[in-house]
Amino acid sequence: MNQGGKKMRALRNEKGLALLSTLMLLVLGFGVVAMLLRLVTAETKLAALEQGYTTALDAGKAGTDMFLFMIQNGTANPPNQIGASNASNVACVDQKMYNPKSSWTTAVCPDQSPNPDPTNCPSPTATCADPTISPDVTMTLSNCTVYLKIVDTTETAPVAPPNPSDLCHPNGCYYYTVNVRSIASGTNERADITFVYRFPK
Repeated sequence: MNQGGKKMRALRNEKGLALLSTLMLLVLGFGVVAMLLRLVTAETKLAALEQGYTTALDAGKAGTDMFLFMIQNGTANPPNQIGASNASNVACVDQKMYNPKSSWTTAVCPDQSPNPDPTNCPSPTATCADPTISPDVTMTLSNCTVYLKIVDTTETAPVAPPNPSDLCHPNGCYYYTVNVRSIASGTNERADITFVYRFPK
């Protein structure tokens, strides 16, 4: 009889161990599912952010192409067909296109000053590399606002031919340094592009 009682006690202990093991496996399974759900949520947010940045970058590239179009066609205004609303400070853009930076005037381009500080932008009266402060051109492209600003124009003197190393001879050329910022509406996503473009006179 004693031996049968011992067997029953051992059987009860094994049942308790099986129940504990099952509960531990359930908790571990719930943990794995929770981690997977969190990973999927994070990946979805990351994909949305990446899509917002890609849209802003593409709009910034389109703004860059628009500046090249303006320079190549000698116009200070972007065509209205490409965006919902395009605006240009025509007088300022015209001055920046055909004059070196040293001759830009505050009266025409309000963000120019005799003592520029491109690292600090306290007010629109100080020269600032930030294209959102006194932009030369503002466009709406792909649900993004694109700001474009010519921050420097350098003029080279005419070069008498033959000089095959100078692609701008005989009349010289302009070098434009341009900053572009594209901001996707409804998000904090933005793309910044800075480029230098050479154009023969």
